[in-house]
Amino acid sequence: MTKRLIVNADDFGLSPGVNEGIIDAHRMGIVRSATLLANASSIQDAIERAKRYPNLGLGCHLSLIGGPALAPVSRIPHLADGQGRLPRGWPQLMARLAGGAGIAELAAEFRAQLYRLTSCGVRLTHVDSHKHVHILPQVLEAAFQAASDFGIRAIRNPYESVRRRYLTSGGSIWARPETASQFSLATAIRIFAPSFQLLARARGFRYPDQFFGVTFTGSLNPHLIRSLLRALPDGVSELMCHPGRLDAGLRAEPTRLREQRERELRALTDPGVLQTIRESGIELVNYRRLL
Repeated sequence: MTKRLIVNADDFGLSPGVNEGIIDAHRMGIVRSATLLANASSIQDAIERAKRYPNLGLGCHLSLIGGPALAPVSRIPHLADGQGRLPRGWPQLMARLAGGAGIAELAAEFRAQLYRLTSCGVRLTHVDSHKHVHILPQVLEAAFQAASDFGIRAIRNPYESVRRRYLTSGGSIWARPETASQFSLATAIRIFAPSFQLLARARGFRYPDQFFGVTFTGSLNPHLIRSLLRALPDGVSELMCHPGRLDAGLRAEPTRLREQRERELRALTDPGVLQTIRESGIELVNYRRLL
């Protein structure tokens, strides 16, 4: 079997600096896919930049956390607040789901986000989600419904594959509190993996065989990426990443990934990483290969 790898950059549209970094990671590095954050402040800038690079596959980074809702508040009264804002974080999202924000409201917001992108001429290859919210069954069902309405049949498999050579290659990175926290997150959410696979197959959605990137979010370096590449299994794998350039727009965002995005950009364009791709016979692809 052939080893194929989708390197997907999340948060396309977050700021001009993030947009520039993602394009540079595609132009000079291994990124072949990116997901657009439709309700972000710099989304139009991201779309205009992407038009110049037709080999960059584009998906929708479905969001229920942070930023303005795109659906009318009257259609999502339990999901958005009185100012039309989505929940600030996971605790607020869970509270609004418990308070009546059901599948119909979630799907309405997702459709509005997909419409914003497709109405600008973007041909979407797949969907994934900001903060991995589609691990929740009701969010997943809403994502399936909305994506199907737009002819999208591919979705991220958000459950990190535990591959010993990858996870043990972090070295001193394991001493960082954020790495331990991310590893705990990756481990905890795997309880939803069997139901995801069953539902995706039942709805006719395709997804990569393997997924990597949760544990070392913000910590990717050339050594880690090369270790993953050497241990990559047959089939289609996805590596999630967050490249970017630190600018005023990014500094203003409520995200922990700031300088880390510049480090990831350097790793994704590292000559040694590119050489390992060639030596390992890995084919860099985007989600179009799943369709």
